[in-house]
Amino acid sequence: MVRDSHKRRKSGGSAPAGQSGRRGLREEIAYRAARLIAEEGLTDFAAAKKKAVRQMGELENASLPDNHEIEAALRTHQSLFQSYTQPEECRALRQIAVDVMRRLNHFSPWLIGSVLGGSANRFSPIELEIVGDDAKQLEMYFLNEGVLFDTRVARTRVGDEMEDISTYEITFEEIPVVIAFYPQHAVRFARRPRVSLAHARAQLKTVELLLV
Repeated sequence: MVRDSHKRRKSGGSAPAGQSGRRGLREEIAYRAARLIAEEGLTDFAAAKKKAVRQMGELENASLPDNHEIEAALRTHQSLFQSYTQPEECRALRQIAVDVMRRLNHFSPWLIGSVLGGSANRFSPIELEIVGDDAKQLEMYFLNEGVLFDTRVARTRVGDEMEDISTYEITFEEIPVVIAFYPQHAVRFARRPRVSLAHARAQLKTVELLLV
């Protein structure tokens, strides 16, 4: 933080001029973005960061915090100002996620995102991933069950290549559910950084245990 800039490093030197200022700016952007997510319903971290920068009157090329910094600031904000409401909101979303995953059990869905991580609030969507051979099977399931859905295709890195990944948006108990459908071979690259599936995920039994 900025107040640490006057402290000596173990090596005996002081922090370079401007470094602490940049760090302080990143922290302020992260805090403002977290507040937008917690209180105003923004669910996209990138959009929250950009709006925070605009509110502060900073240049668009300001040093932006990464998503991990936003997540940490969000958890701090929630612990300070929403310690009674946010955990219950997240638990309610986890219960709905379990219900959705049971409905989709044939496709072995994975829960990801803030509902799994514990920082979700009443504005958060439920995010799922499905790995399979043919996304059309999921579409046919929705049609047979009378489930309304919107779909979009986005270019996403899978391994060393960019591929078209289909994402489906449905509503369950008035909660938005976003489902990304990945090809089977995407699993091979799940542990690589900066590629698809490189994040925490949990299947139904694990999510059920979060409610115990």
